[in-house]
Amino acid sequence: LIASLVFTILAELSVTLYFSVYGHPNLIGHYFKLFSFYCLYRAFVRSGLVKPTEILFRELEKKSKFLQDLYDEAPIAYFTVGVDGVIHKANQKAVDLLGVDCDDLLGSKFFDLYADELQGKKKARAVFKKFTLGQEIVFEELQMKRVDNTLFWVSLTVKSMKDASGNILESRIMAIDITKRKMAEISLKESEEKFRQITETIEDVFWMTVPGKNKMLYISPIYEKIWGKTLGSLYKNPRSFLDSVHPDDRENLKYELSRLSNGEYGPVEYRIVRPDGSVRWIRDKGFPVLKKGEVIALTGIATDITDRKKTEEKLLLFRKQIDQSNDVIFVIDPQTGGFQDVNQNACETLKYSRAQLCYMGVRDIQVKTPGDIPLQELMKQVKDQGGLLFESALQRWDGTIFPVEVNASFLQLADKEYLVAVARDITQRKAASNSKSF
Repeated sequence: LIASLVFTILAELSVTLYFSVYGHPNLIGHYFKLFSFYCLYRAFVRSGLVKPTEILFRELEKKSKFLQDLYDEAPIAYFTVGVDGVIHKANQKAVDLLGVDCDDLLGSKFFDLYADELQGKKKARAVFKKFTLGQEIVFEELQMKRVDNTLFWVSLTVKSMKDASGNILESRIMAIDITKRKMAEISLKESEEKFRQITETIEDVFWMTVPGKNKMLYISPIYEKIWGKTLGSLYKNPRSFLDSVHPDDRENLKYELSRLSNGEYGPVEYRIVRPDGSVRWIRDKGFPVLKKGEVIALTGIATDITDRKKTEEKLLLFRKQIDQSNDVIFVIDPQTGGFQDVNQNACETLKYSRAQLCYMGVRDIQVKTPGDIPLQELMKQVKDQGGLLFESALQRWDGTIFPVEVNASFLQLADKEYLVAVARDITQRKAASNSKSF
């Protein structure tokens, strides 16, 4: 602009020297005018229009390349799909995700990328129906397949591009690979299902609660059968299970629970009183759940041992009856002849403790067999005949020998064989018989 102004001034000065149309001042003035116009052109057209436009296009080209790089290098797969379902555009992530060449992907049908599974093409049809109705498609989870037919999971978000009339021109699809997360969810669901099947099948009560038992996290359904109360009542009032504990066992159970909350654990046996008044025996084994050394939950298994307790009581009663018997009773291993068990009278008669006798066998105390047949042959006869009555002689700890009448019988429990021998001291009977002989 300054140059144009200078040339304009010079042109006007030349005019002042004008004296002829064909004179040099007139010619120079016109040249100055031309230079002035050229400078105006450079100032307004070249610098003001052409050059800024070139700069603008260069900036637009840089930004376009930057956006294209962002599109291609994005960690999320992008697709541009026409109304006919044909893929018009896809970024590098989409190509890598599907394991296909870009040229093969473009022009193919997007629907063909879905897996032939329930969560694949079938769900895709339902999603497409929602899309055609104008509903928003956000984070829909579907199964797709790669070119090698391996399956993977994606989360799809679809946005429609419309013209001024509202007609859909194309759709922009964003696909996020969620295979790892989905497989973890499926694995967790399978584990939960296995856990549910186990806890609902076993006859023991599996429970989980927070320290203090003011919130029940889980209780297996068998609780209703054993305790005679509903699961809902326990979830509503977690400490109500203590109300079912027999009053004589309640304080001991509270003490064991306090130990469990402190990280100490062990089995505890207690009785519960059901709503119908019946009493059941429970063996409860609890474990603390630790996180960074802190107890965050308590879990355990409660087993109904009522039948076992009744059996133990019967066995205890039977044991007392056996121990109070006037006869000597042995339980013998027929293979070795060793004593498996003896009654109290055997200990008192033979002058050994029960522990000593259980380390001994028939050969250690029997000094005579009927007909002097070998011991193994005698036990074989007992087994073959189911039982045998014979006379023998036993030796005490002090070496004294006394005659006995033995009633031996064979017994099999499960896969284990036993001989039960009941020996009666017949010393007096023998003495009486001998006196009659005289």
